[in-house]
Amino acid sequence: MDTTTLAVVAMPVQVFDHPNLQRALDALGAEDDVDVLRVVGMRGQHRHFGAVSLATLTQSDLRLEVGPVDHVERPIDTNRTLACIDFGLLLLRVGSIPFALLVRGADERMGSSTLTVEVMGPARDAGGELLGRLRALMAEHNVFRGKIVSLVPAGGMGGMSGSLVARFVERPSLERPDVILPGGTLERIERITVDFSARAASLRAGGRHLRRGLLLHGPPGTGKTHTVRYLLSRLSDRTVFVLSGQGLGVISSTVALARKLQPSIVVLEDVDLVAEERTRPHAGTNPVLFELLNQMDGVEEDADIVFILTTNRPDLLEPALASRPGRVDLAVEVPLPAAPERARLLELYSAGLRVEGVEWAPIVERTDGCSAAFLRELLRQAALEGASTDNEPPLIDQATLLRVLADLTNATQSMTLRLLGSSG
Repeated sequence: MDTTTLAVVAMPVQVFDHPNLQRALDALGAEDDVDVLRVVGMRGQHRHFGAVSLATLTQSDLRLEVGPVDHVERPIDTNRTLACIDFGLLLLRVGSIPFALLVRGADERMGSSTLTVEVMGPARDAGGELLGRLRALMAEHNVFRGKIVSLVPAGGMGGMSGSLVARFVERPSLERPDVILPGGTLERIERITVDFSARAASLRAGGRHLRRGLLLHGPPGTGKTHTVRYLLSRLSDRTVFVLSGQGLGVISSTVALARKLQPSIVVLEDVDLVAEERTRPHAGTNPVLFELLNQMDGVEEDADIVFILTTNRPDLLEPALASRPGRVDLAVEVPLPAAPERARLLELYSAGLRVEGVEWAPIVERTDGCSAAFLRELLRQAALEGASTDNEPPLIDQATLLRVLADLTNATQSMTLRLLGSSG
């Protein structure tokens, strides 16, 4: 056969999509009209220099020979991986048409951040249709669907290749009594998230927009992240993408995936780190802020995507982010707990301990201005003091609680107080 007459078409695949490509290849091979004749790898002096393509394989002077197929393990859940072809040639027939399909992994040493899939066949249109079929199968068998995922740069912040990898997070399991907020606060939050989602089909039928944004703001340690975890527990049918820290630089890729896998949620924690009000010094030069605004604006109104943002500093937020409907539809303060909430939090955090002779009222009074995180730490340290060397639960009493409380609120513990969100 004259290989110069054959057409080659190619598509890039992001590293985080590698398991979806493998799932698509597996699904393609199982379809009735597809016959995978052979899967081979290669070895030779040019194998590891990023020069191998379907075009170069037809060159007689290329010193390559058949070898083992290269695989790499990619995560597909919190505790599972999938062996994915990292370099391999598939010879297959679709109907009566023969194809060669090459999977070439990202050469991160050369700065590549994507894999490449090439198809060689008798006509360009036929190769394009096969790639389109692969893309559809990648979406159908996507490993992210229904899970909680964070996209981060490969190698962390020091990663040089620019590729993104997926990290999976276990879905929380929280009940409504686990979330202690001022009266009516959780109901407002549920109305725009849990209740809204349950009625999404009806709202879409009525022409109402489904895209929405929720901003949770308040001092550190008051329960913003805890409330988000509760929502993720309730909205278990949604794919969730979490952005924080180093992940805040991958908003574009994350929102694109959220579109594909809706109904979905995009969580941006500590959004003030990238969305400061633009009149502040240096804030206006932050490209991540503009990318965030563009992505939120670019999501279609009927897209069933919930943006959940948290911040300790609402005063720093860019007004364009915080005030425009469709970006943020509801802003809810999660304040320091008042006395009734502190009493309920102490009861919650003392569950499972042996509590003897404790009067909670003085503890509630003395923790005015303290956060939920502070109260949790109070019970944790009291439990540590009351723990024994046997299998009995820790014993806490009034004296232990007061002693630990005095230590935590000591003037020398000012840094601890700030970290725990206490204003006391």
